[in-house]
Amino acid sequence: MLRPTTLSRATLPLQQLKSILPKPQPISIIHQQLRPKSTINKHRLPKKKFLALREQLAAERGETQTPAAESQPESAQAEPQPRGPPPFVINRTASLNLPIYLESKRGGNKKLTLIRKLEGDRTVLAQWLAEDLGLDRKKVRVKAPTNHVEVEGQYVDQVREWFEARGF
Repeated sequence: MLRPTTLSRATLPLQQLKSILPKPQPISIIHQQLRPKSTINKHRLPKKKFLALREQLAAERGETQTPAAESQPESAQAEPQPRGPPPFVINRTASLNLPIYLESKRGGNKKLTLIRKLEGDRTVLAQWLAEDLGLDRKKVRVKAPTNHVEVEGQYVDQVREWFEARGF
């Protein structure tokens, strides 16, 4: 029978191992440290509190609710409306990176940019990405079985910069 010459996990009792290894921090604490505190996220707040904060911010900015689109002139309808807080969240990976990946299909001829670990309204994210990156809306879609957002082409750097510019 061979004896191990180095110290291995099998030779140490569990209590000694626990005393040697550092205690890991929960990932939620790490995310709180990285996320800007000014970010308001409706998925982290109760709905009533979120709506109250949104109204308070609108009042501070001097914004009022606009009347129905029928009563506005055509020139006002063509202008884009401010978006407000995003209705989605992207959770970071265990290594604290954004989960944006490049995937190759069809023997490497087709490149796809995948956005994973999403919570919230993914269709709004797909629409905003297409508008802001200047892409055709058909190139940005939500994959039904996995709920990942898929962008046709190599847009990993642009999508990562887009998320970082919005505080994710």
